[in-house]
Amino acid sequence: MSSQNLNQKERMLAELPYKAWLDGLPRDRLRTKKLLYRYNHCRPQHMRRKDRLIRRILANAGENLTIEAPFHCDYGYNIEVGDHFFANYNLIVLDPAQVRIGDCVQCGPNVSIVTADIRCILNPEIPDTSTGFPSASGTMSGSAAIASSIPVSASGTIL
Repeated sequence: MSSQNLNQKERMLAELPYKAWLDGLPRDRLRTKKLLYRYNHCRPQHMRRKDRLIRRILANAGENLTIEAPFHCDYGYNIEVGDHFFANYNLIVLDPAQVRIGDCVQCGPNVSIVTADIRCILNPEIPDTSTGFPSASGTMSGSAAIASSIPVSASGTIL
C-alpha cells in the first residue's frame, strides 16, 4: 500500500509524517490518559489493580513489572517492556513510534523516552505534521532523556 493511501494512525505507526489530530489519534490519547489517571491515582496497597491497569496501557509487559506513579505516555500501545522492569517516579514515554525496553531494566526518577520528532514541522514541504522514530532502551539513571533513534543496549547505562 502506498503511503498516500494510509490514514494518519497508519502513517504514525509506519514512522511517516502524520497529523496527530486526525483518524482516531486524539481518541487513542484520551483513552490512554483516562487509564493513566486511574493508574496514577491508585492507592499504594492496590497492587493488583495497578498491574491490571498498566497491562491495559502497554502493548506488552513481562513478569515482575513495577512503574512508580506518576507515569505518562501518549498511546501506550507502542510500548513493550521485558521481565523484571522497574521505573522510579515520573517516567515519561512519548510513543508515537515503537519503544522496546528489554529484560532486567531499571529506570531512575525523571527518565524520558522520546520517540516523537517534531522537527518536520519546520519543513515547509510537510506542514503541520509530526514523526516518530523507534527507541530500544537499556538501563537508565535519574533525569535521563533518551531521544528518538538513539538505541541503548540491554547492558547500557544512561547517567
